[in-house]
Order: sequence, then structure tokens, then C-alpha cells
Amino acid sequence: MSRQPLNLSAADFDPLPERPARTLRFWLGKVVAMPLCVALAVAYMLKRSD
Repeated sequence: MSRQPLNLSAADFDPLPERPARTLRFWLGKVVAMPLCVALAVAYMLKRSD
């Protein structure tokens, strides 16, 4: 009887179904956010120097 909850929890904690989507969103966010931050910083510096 104590075996069934263990199997259930093991299936619940299986990372395969949600890992690809999460990493994809993470990398997409990083790839989009990094150039955006750099562009904002460069624009800010150019604005300040004028």
C-alpha cells in the first residue's frame, strides 16, 4: 500500500514533460532580454553624452 503513493509522486515529479518548454522560454527570454538591455544602455549613454 505504501508503494502506490511513491509511484504516484515519482510520476508527478517527472521533469520531462515540462523541461523543454521551460528551457525554451528561459533561453528565448535571455536572447531577447540581453540585446534589449544592451541597446537601452547604449541609447542611455548616447543620450547622456549629447
